[in-house]
Amino acid sequence: MNAPKFSGSITYMPSYFPAVVKNAGMIYYHIYTIIGHYFNDLRKANCIPANPFPSLVGEENAKYASEIKSTESVALHIRRGDFVNLNWAMPPEAYASAVKAMNEKISNPTYFIFSDDLAYCKEHIDELGLTHNNIIYVEGNQSPNNYIDMQLMAMCKHRIVNNSSFCFCAALFREYRDGLIINLTPQREIF
Repeated sequence: MNAPKFSGSITYMPSYFPAVVKNAGMIYYHIYTIIGHYFNDLRKANCIPANPFPSLVGEENAKYASEIKSTESVALHIRRGDFVNLNWAMPPEAYASAVKAMNEKISNPTYFIFSDDLAYCKEHIDELGLTHNNIIYVEGNQSPNNYIDMQLMAMCKHRIVNNSSFCFCAALFREYRDGLIINLTPQREIF
């Protein structure tokens, strides 16, 4: 089934301008919006839905969702892949420090580990500060369904946010607005 063609006007913008939220009509903005306060402005103006995800698919994902909702769930996304080659990967000590801070503030947290390199996460569990914690490794959501990892991350009650835009978007779309957030890149504000 083909989606209907968009019949409004398309506006390409090099950056975000707050005035866009005041424009009326059917306008498609082609813009980079994963900057916290821009995103927040657009959400307040109902330009971005509170929950942009479709219904969860798959029995394993339903199980993850149930565990996320029934525990003091903490989303922990460890981006490796191209970040390692670009020298952008967060050092394990940064995660260990964040896990320690989370453990001091949340009673009995369960860490849901999302990564493009779960083998690395399992091999470096001590360095990441995850020893002696409740851990669930989220597996199985490969392309074209890897958005489901973001959806599950957004369901978690608490989160450790790194420098990945995937992780940052999950934080922006989070369901529990009052959960604890430890932001490893504070220059990226999370609203």
